[in-house]
Amino acid sequence: MFRVAGTVALLLSLLACERFAADSVLADYPQRLANVTQSHVHLNPPLLQVLPPISRNSTAAAMQAQQLDITDWWQLKDCDFQHLLAQRNSSLGRVQQPSIRLRYEVEILMALQHCVATTESQSSRDILLDLIPIKTQQIKAVWQHMWVSDPSLVALFGVQEQPITDNAGLVELEKSLQHLSALFNAYQDGNLPLTLTLLSDLEQHLQSLHTNTYLPQLWFGLREAQGALQAATTVLSHSEAISCHLGKPSADARQAQTFFRQYYVSQVQPYIAQLNAGHRRIAPLLNRLSQTWPETLQQRLTLLTPKPSVTALTKSHAIEWQKLFKRCGLATAG
Repeated sequence: MFRVAGTVALLLSLLACERFAADSVLADYPQRLANVTQSHVHLNPPLLQVLPPISRNSTAAAMQAQQLDITDWWQLKDCDFQHLLAQRNSSLGRVQQPSIRLRYEVEILMALQHCVATTESQSSRDILLDLIPIKTQQIKAVWQHMWVSDPSLVALFGVQEQPITDNAGLVELEKSLQHLSALFNAYQDGNLPLTLTLLSDLEQHLQSLHTNTYLPQLWFGLREAQGALQAATTVLSHSEAISCHLGKPSADARQAQTFFRQYYVSQVQPYIAQLNAGHRRIAPLLNRLSQTWPETLQQRLTLLTPKPSVTALTKSHAIEWQKLFKRCGLATAG
C-alpha cells in the first residue's frame, strides 16, 4: 500500500512538472528533489543579493568644459572650432547627455589635431600640444561617465526578477555591446573618423538597450540557478533514505531515476543550458568593455557573475546523481 501511495505521489509530482514554467522550475527543484529522495535537509531560502549603488562621483567632473583663458582663446582664433565652442556654451550644450557630449568632444579633438598640423604659429602649436592630451583624457572620462549615468546602460547592471523565456533580446543586446566595443576600440586606436562614424549610431543602440531586458533577466536566472544547484546538490548528498541492497535498485531508487529523467533532464537542464549559452555569448563582450568602465561598474560585474560558475555547479550536481545511481546499480538514463 505504501509503495502504491508513493508511486501516486510521484506521478502527481510529475504531472505538475508538465506545467513547466521557467519562473518555477529552478525554484521548485530542490524541494521536489528533497521530497523524492526523502531527504530531511533543511532548505534555507536563497539570500537576496545586495548590490552597492552605482556612483557617479568619480566621473562627473568629465562633463565640465575645459576653459581657455582669453589670451589662449585669442591665440587660437584661426583654428576651426569656434562654432563648436559656441555650441557647447549654448543653453542646450550645457545640458548635453554624455552620449551626445562624446561626439562633440571628438569633433573638438579632431579640430585641435587639424589645427596643430596646419598652423604656422609656434605659440599656437604649444597651446594646442598642451590641450590635446587633456582633451584625449576627457573623452575617456566622458565615456566612463556615460556608463554610470545613461539609464539604458545602468539598467544592464541590475537584476530583473523575471525568467528568460526565449533568446529574443540576446541578438540585439549582442549587437549593441559589439557596437560599443568597436566604438571605444576605434577611439583607442586613434581612428577619430571611424569613431565619429560609430558615434552617429550610438543613440540608436542606446535606445535598443533601453527596451532590452535580457541581461537583467540573465543575471536573475544565473543567480537562481546557482542557489538551486547548490541546494539540490546538498539534498543529493544526504539521500541515505533511498536504500539499495547489494547494488540493486529499490522502488525508491527507481522513482528517483524517473524524477531525474522527467524533471531534471527534461526541464531543469535545458533551462540552465539556455542561461549558460547566453552568458557565454555575452561575457566576453562584457569583460572587454569592463576594462573601459569606472571601478563602480567593474565591482557590479564581479558581484553579478556567479562564483562558482553555474557550469561548475552543474558538474558537481551531476556527480552526486551519478553516485546515487552507481550505489543502486542504475544507469543514468534508465
